[in-house]
Amino acid sequence: MEGQFSGTCHCGRVAFTINGKVLNVVNCHCSICRRANGGAFSSFVVVPEEAFEVVKGQDLLTRYAMSDKGEKHFCRVCGAPVFNRNKLYPKVTVVPLGCLDGPEQFIPKVNIFCERMLPWVAFAKEITCYEKGLAK
Repeated sequence: MEGQFSGTCHCGRVAFTINGKVLNVVNCHCSICRRANGGAFSSFVVVPEEAFEVVKGQDLLTRYAMSDKGEKHFCRVCGAPVFNRNKLYPKVTVVPLGCLDGPEQFIPKVNIFCERMLPWVAFAKEITCYEKGLAK
């Protein structure tokens, strides 16, 4: 997928653009992503580092070393993750899918760290779904 894409943190004070090719869309099941983002797994868009640019709120970004190789950059106002970088993949930026405008256009192609996948994740569609929150 190629094009121009944009996104923000939750409060909108940090904004970014992606200009160019999306290299991959992944679901990461590692324990670091689960703990850092509070979910069963995290979905990310992987783009070349030069295609990613913070266009607003650069001064509001805070960096956290999630491991000796990976860093999470997030908005210090709302706490939302904005992008990650990892020394193992020095020329890419990893952007949380949920921060993108129009995330429905990005369909994950692969799952990574599947040995850590929670056993119920594959069955999530088989359980009851509510359109808007829990029924009363």
